[in-house]
Amino acid sequence: MHNDEKPIVSICCITYNHGKFIADCLNGFLKQKTSFPFEIVVSNDCSTDDTKSIIDSFLSKYPTMFKDVSPSKNSGSIKNFFHALSKCTGKYITLCEGDDYWIDENKLQKQVDFMEQNPDVGLTYSKVKMLNNKQNEFFSVWGKEKNCFAELIQENQIPTLSVCMRKDILLQYIKDVAPGTKNWLMGDYPMWLYFIHVSKVKFFDEITGVYRVLENSASHSTNVLKQINFLKSTYDIKEFFVFFFNETNVDYPKYHDAICHLFIENVDNYLKSSYNSSKYEPVNYITFNNLILDFVNACQENIMTDSYVQDAFSQRFLWLFNSLVNCYNEDLAKISRLIFRYVAKKTKKQLVLYCLTGSKIILLFIKKRRAFK
Repeated sequence: MHNDEKPIVSICCITYNHGKFIADCLNGFLKQKTSFPFEIVVSNDCSTDDTKSIIDSFLSKYPTMFKDVSPSKNSGSIKNFFHALSKCTGKYITLCEGDDYWIDENKLQKQVDFMEQNPDVGLTYSKVKMLNNKQNEFFSVWGKEKNCFAELIQENQIPTLSVCMRKDILLQYIKDVAPGTKNWLMGDYPMWLYFIHVSKVKFFDEITGVYRVLENSASHSTNVLKQINFLKSTYDIKEFFVFFFNETNVDYPKYHDAICHLFIENVDNYLKSSYNSSKYEPVNYITFNNLILDFVNACQENIMTDSYVQDAFSQRFLWLFNSLVNCYNEDLAKISRLIFRYVAKKTKKQLVLYCLTGSKIILLFIKKRRAFK
């Protein structure tokens, strides 16, 4: 882009300690083939690795393409996100964080062409491949068609790095919602809920980028408390927009159900990583027991004041025990049945304590007999 050309699209890229990935990200921008000018707005939130030096090398090679708007002090991902957005001057804004990257060189052209021909469409998006960074393997595809608010409130299926949106609607969103004053742990999902309510959205059923899943990122942390806090923020966002748009008749997953599902997911992931049919490994009792203790402590700190949530969470413990009834080890199955029957008779207030005690009994038995094979 020449200095005297006004960009049609602003590519907004925030980054922090993405030194291993930022080059792939920036090269994905430069490979875009378009009939219109675009700018690349980069905001590095005071990284402590070599992210800055890599960005500087791109700036020196392509000074007319890049705009460095990095803050002088670390501000956190959400503040940095809205800071970078405020520096974008294009009619359309696209997003891609420094650890993700685009693989379709015609991504921008296809999105802008469609939005120019369809002025009632405020946002377009597509599918992306999900990359497990630790294993360096693609394991899934993210992105599904969502045509209305009632569908998107169920789950977020709009990958941030695939989005192209109208700046005028974005500015209206910031004015109406004031997201910077909220304590939400994500900046993208609230925008999608706003856009899909005030405009049409278009889904391209094709893969245009790669979403890198990093360990201990905000949305994929292995820390139970962080997982719960992120989940609670998601449901705070859902609840806010349900009332903001007076969509109280819309049914969507409730917080307590999600918390219970999160617990089961943690237990399942542990068991899957510890036991498999191809390799026999003894149970790591301490790790599994700590996982359960951490989860209970985190829940007590965050949600156990809600009796309904407490009951639902406890019932999930029962579900775990009951699932062991069908295991291959007959002795373990008998113990599980006894614990299930015993705990099921207790009052609701006693369930968490008894379930935790029961889990310890089962785990001790597994440790001694190495029942899982």
